[in-house]
Parts: sequence; C-alpha cells; structure tokens
Amino acid sequence: MMKRRKITLDNDNRPSCSRTEDEIDDEKFEENHRRIQKCIQEKLKNETNQIDIKSIGDFDTVADAYEYIRQLCKRSLLLQERSLPPIVWRHQLYSLFDDTSIVDVQLEKMIDNNLIRIVCHGESSRENDAIIKIDDFIYHLKKDSKSKNLFIELFIEKILRNIKQTEYSDKQLNDVGFLSESLTKLSSLGLLTKNDLNHRQLSFAGLGIMVQTLNNGREKLLKIIKKSKYSQLLQSELIKRFEFQWKNNYLKESLNRFGIEFHLYDLYGRKNLVLRKLANLPGDSMIQLII
Repeated sequence: MMKRRKITLDNDNRPSCSRTEDEIDDEKFEENHRRIQKCIQEKLKNETNQIDIKSIGDFDTVADAYEYIRQLCKRSLLLQERSLPPIVWRHQLYSLFDDTSIVDVQLEKMIDNNLIRIVCHGESSRENDAIIKIDDFIYHLKKDSKSKNLFIELFIEKILRNIKQTEYSDKQLNDVGFLSESLTKLSSLGLLTKNDLNHRQLSFAGLGIMVQTLNNGREKLLKIIKKSKYSQLLQSELIKRFEFQWKNNYLKESLNRFGIEFHLYDLYGRKNLVLRKLANLPGDSMIQLII
C-alpha cells in the first residue's frame, strides 16, 4: 500500500485560503459564544416583558381595563390551584383612571347590560367592591356536575341575571320564588350572604381566600416600601425585590399566588396608602408610602 505523503508548508508558502485547526476552533468558539449570548439576551428580554404595569391613560374604556385585570387574575396560581372564578376589585380600576366617577358610571352600565355583578366579601366600602363577570359566575356554578340541577338554574335565571342591585331584601327574593327554605340553602352553598344591614348579597365559596391573599400581598409590598429610604421606592426596584423574594420563597403564600401586577393595581388603587408619581426613568414610577 502506498503511504500518503505528508506535505508541510511554511507560513510564506501556505495558500491564503487555508486555515489551521486552531483558527477553525477559535471561530467555532466565537460563533457558539455569540449564540449563547443571544439566547441569554432573548431570555432576559422575555422576562422583562412579562411584567408590564399599565398607567393612567392606557385604556380607553373601563370595560377594557376590567378585562385586562380579569385576565391577570384568571391566570394566577391561586385560581388554578383552587378552581375559582376571576375577580376584579373596583379600586384596581380606579388606579387606571384619573376620574373615579368614570369608573363608577361605566361599571353601572356593565351591570345594567348584564355583564357583571358585585359580590360580597365582608368589606362594606364601595371602593372595595369585588366584581365578577356573570359568565364566569355561571361557568363556576355549572362546572361541577353536582351543581347542574334545577335549583341552581333557577338561582341563575331568577336572581343572578334578574336582580341587578348589589343588595337584595328577603321580599325581593320571595317575589321571584325563593322562600325561607330556599334562601337557607343558598346561604349554605355560599351563594348568598348577609351584610351589616341584614341585606343579602351574592357571594361564592372561596371568595374569602381571595380577599385574604390580596390583603397579605398588599401588606408584603407595604413592608418592602416602608423599609426603603424615606419610605419610597421605584416601581422597577420593588419588582426586582419581589422577584428576589419570590425566587427565595419568602412570598410563597402571598404575592406569587396572584402575581405582582395584580397586587400593584390593588396598591395603587388605595389612595390612602401610597402615592404613585412619575419617575425620571421612562416607564417607571416612584411609589411613596403615605404616613
């Protein structure tokens, strides 16, 4: 067999198009390095875009703002874990509009058009109204096979769809066919509850844990702001601190069940707790605790 002859060329005689193995390896290394850096940048970009806090003026209508916050609630861990319907609080909508009366007027129109209802959760202030979409309420009632019965159908048609006020007298409920025994059954199912004025209101089992989770998250955020210098903090910095604590499971039972966006709208809507002011950085805000 004929041996292959090894040809060696000095640097002066090597063709200009040829490359050494080291040069090829260096090129592949650089190419791989650029690819990895691009992946990291894309990942960071996506993570940053996941949190997008809306400001006053971002929504043309209250219905649009309601749907946006509803979707935040709908995809939260709390609802996925407990199979609950999404809720939007009135004051969360206040955080997205200059004039709170615009929110109130448009919500009343949505009630008149049988799109939403107010549900009772124990806090009597109008500002703290919890609002549910009628379709979400009906789906929640019907998704369990045990609830697919004539009694629930009558409740939906005679009370949920028919009575638009936030409070019901026993006489109103009697007039649509729900007498004392039926009202007791609805109360036992958690669908009717009595308020401080002894009137009945819509509710559902599980609403209490949603209120508790919202309150716990708000307290955590206020605690972070209070520990900051002058009790004020950039929104971007608050989000960073939230993410750090979430990754370290400090907020396991509060913020990560609803998400930072949902909790920030809750915080901004409570005008007696914090002020949200424009910051020098585009798209950022300064959050100042009201002492």
